[in-house]
Amino acid sequence: MPKVQKLADITDNVKLIALDLRNTLIWEDAAKVGMALDAAQKAREEVAEKLEALTPTITSIEGRQRLATVIQTRTVYLPAQQQFADPVCAGNSQEAEGVLIDEMGPAQLAHKKARDELKDSQIRHIAATVKEGEAVFAQAKLLMFDLLAGMGLAGAWLGCWITRSITRPMNEAVAEKVAAGDLGSRCLRPQH
Repeated sequence: MPKVQKLADITDNVKLIALDLRNTLIWEDAAKVGMALDAAQKAREEVAEKLEALTPTITSIEGRQRLATVIQTRTVYLPAQQQFADPVCAGNSQEAEGVLIDEMGPAQLAHKKARDELKDSQIRHIAATVKEGEAVFAQAKLLMFDLLAGMGLAGAWLGCWITRSITRPMNEAVAEKVAAGDLGSRCLRPQH
């Protein structure tokens, strides 16, 4: 789950970058454009931090391949962002629009697709882990019931054995006394 959360954070920051960069085309106020470019840069740095933290946690072969694709598509998307920002800073919005449509847009879509595929593979991995956990739980529950039944049978057998080990010698002693005739005078008679 922490991996999926990091991927969600990365996606949120990439959306912020796209929004801030597109806002630079809308706004004419240089201060607002500068703030949007700064916000986009900050979001890029957060994406880099999250990717760096995410990289050692992904250990599956499929996950590593998908992460490599995310990183590779990001290396294409980052220069496209800069290609877009340069004409914006120079006040050339037409050139920036062309870069947005021809360079940055396709790079952003490829990067989004790679992130989504990595996120989906991590979710599939979580679902498989949950199923494995449920199977282990079911086996453990069955084992507990088997052990409980075994303990009940062992307890019943032990109870019978202890009872017989006590009553057998007593019965033998009584039988010897009866055979010897010692119990006849000592027997209690019912009172009326």
